[in-house]
Amino acid sequence: MWCPYQCPPVEPWDCPERQAVGKTCGGFNTIITVAVNDDHQLLGWHLLAGNVAKWKGTPKLLEGMRPSVVVAPNDHDNNRFRQILWLRLIQAAIPNHSRRKRRYPEHSAIKLQRVADSVIARLKRFRRVGTRYEKTSEGYDAVVALAALWIALLRDHPEQTGG
Repeated sequence: MWCPYQCPPVEPWDCPERQAVGKTCGGFNTIITVAVNDDHQLLGWHLLAGNVAKWKGTPKLLEGMRPSVVVAPNDHDNNRFRQILWLRLIQAAIPNHSRRKRRYPEHSAIKLQRVADSVIARLKRFRRVGTRYEKTSEGYDAVVALAALWIALLRDHPEQTGG
C-alpha cells in the first residue's frame, strides 16, 4: 500500500493517512466532509485528518456525483477549489472569505449550508461518531455508515424511536 507520508510497509496501522487523524490545537481530530441533497438526505461522506484543509476532501467526495451546485462554507473559498469546480461545470455557492481581494457574486444557494450542518449534527449525536473510539479510518467509516443508516431508517419510519 502506497502512503504519501512514506510510512514503513511493515506497520501500516501507524500511518496517519490510514488513521485519518491529525493533530490540531484541540488535540487529535478527524473531519467528516458530507454530501447532502436539499431534502436532508446524506449522499456520501469522506474522512480527513484534522490538520488537512477541509476543501481537499470535497473533490474526492464529488467523484461519483454530478451536482449542479456545491454549497460550502467560507473555509472552502480558495482559487484552486473554485477552479476544480469550474472545470467540472459545477456552480460554487461559497461565501467570500474576508481576506479575498477578488470578490465573487453571492449565490442564492448559500442558505442551504444549514442543511449540511444539521446532517453533521445528527451524525454526531451518536456517541461513537462524536468521540471517535476507532483507531483506523475503516472502523470509523463503518461507524459513520451505521449512524447514517440508522438516521435514514428513522427518517422513513418516524414512529420507531429506537432504544
